[in-house]
Amino acid sequence: MQDFPCRDDTLAKTLQAVVAALVESTSEDHARLFVQDLIITQLYGKDVNEIWNPNDPFGVLCSIFAREGKGKPEFRLIRKTGTQTILSIYHVGIFSDKELIGAGKYGSYNW
Repeated sequence: MQDFPCRDDTLAKTLQAVVAALVESTSEDHARLFVQDLIITQLYGKDVNEIWNPNDPFGVLCSIFAREGKGKPEFRLIRKTGTQTILSIYHVGIFSDKELIGAGKYGSYNW
């Protein structure tokens, strides 16, 4: 075989084909369960930044939102705690079209 060992793009395309075949032959729910059971379990406990660290995360987020028909993402401070201490925590939300999409927190102790 001329593609052995398989290149990463060949493996990615093969996995995409298997998931697409599951969607076509059974349902999107079966494909979702397949991905959940096979892939997400392998990612448990791993740092997402070691696996995927895009050069332009805001650009990637904007393209995902655009693909899903959402408005441009907006970041807003939801709440802050202990700002006058060394243990301050800031809660930031990601909004699109005035809808909260997700939230996270970051503390000054993480610096």
